[in-house]
Amino acid sequence: MDLSNNPMLENLQLTWNKLKLLDVSHNPKLRILLAAQNELGAVNISNNPVLHALNLSDNKLGLLSAPNSPLLEYFHASNNKLHRLYLSSHHPILKEVTLHDNQIVSIDLPGQVRYITLYGNPLDEEEIEFHKQFDYELVLKDPMIY
Repeated sequence: MDLSNNPMLENLQLTWNKLKLLDVSHNPKLRILLAAQNELGAVNISNNPVLHALNLSDNKLGLLSAPNSPLLEYFHASNNKLHRLYLSSHHPILKEVTLHDNQIVSIDLPGQVRYITLYGNPLDEEEIEFHKQFDYELVLKDPMIY
């Protein structure tokens, strides 16, 4: 989807489509991007400095470069094919991260995160123990399974 002629775009809701590629690098004013439940294999979020909320859950993302968005507070990318994710250095106010049901073996998070879901990932015991030392709510089991 070509959105390059919309540089003033602030909110974009593309949920429940069949998009395979999304480039919002020409939308520097984008604050909210909701693109869950698509078939995205690639997303270019490299030039969105005011991005506040990002939902890319339920896609086919195997690799995702963390956005250079210091205002990002909500990051959702569950049910993809992600292996690693590094979010700490450029996200000083990130609060909520959902990454369950991926293939994550390593994740780096900023200390101020308050909530993260990681169940359904092949994290080893050492990685889990590392994350337990922080002050965020770490969800390692699917709350829908008793």
